[in-house]
Amino acid sequence: FQLKGHEDFKKDFSFNLKKFALLNKMKQRKIFSIFLTGESGIGKTEFAKILSDIMYPNQALIKINFGNYSNEGVLNSLIGSPLGYIGSEEGGELINKMKLSKSKVILIDEFDKVNPALYNAFYELFDEGKYVDTNYSVELGQAIFLLTCNFPNENEIKKALGLAMFSRIGCCVEY
Repeated sequence: FQLKGHEDFKKDFSFNLKKFALLNKMKQRKIFSIFLTGESGIGKTEFAKILSDIMYPNQALIKINFGNYSNEGVLNSLIGSPLGYIGSEEGGELINKMKLSKSKVILIDEFDKVNPALYNAFYELFDEGKYVDTNYSVELGQAIFLLTCNFPNENEIKKALGLAMFSRIGCCVEY
C-alpha cells in the first residue's frame, strides 16, 4: 500500500511472492530472485526500500550497485580476496553487507552491467540459498533478491545474461 500506482506490478509481484512461499515450503526454492525491468527513475530502488522496511524494520537494505563491477579485476572487492591474499579475511562488499544486516531483502542495481564472469558466484547462491567459497559461507535461505536493469523486456535480459544465469532468476516483472 505504500507504493503508489503500479497496480499491474503489485499484482505480479504479489503472485510471484506467494508462488515462492509455496515452493520454499516444498523445499523447491530457497531464494526469491526477481528481475525488475523498466526505465530509470520509475521507483525500482524505492520499492526495494519499502519492501525491506516492511519485512525487516530498523535493518539496513542490502544494496549493491553492479555498475561498479563492470570489469573482472573488481571481483575481489565484491566477494572478497582469495585465501592467502592481503585482506582475504575481511570479505568483500556483498559478503560484509550480508553478514552485517539481518535484512534478507537484497537489491542489486544494474545487474546486467556486471562482468559476466561474476555470474558464476551467483549460480550456487540462487540455486542453493547460500554462498560458499574458500573463505566464506553465507546462508541466505528465504532471501529476496531484487535485481534491476533498464532493459525494456525479458528477451533483452536473456540475451545479456545468457540462458544459464537467466534460468536461475525466479521471475521477471516489468515495473
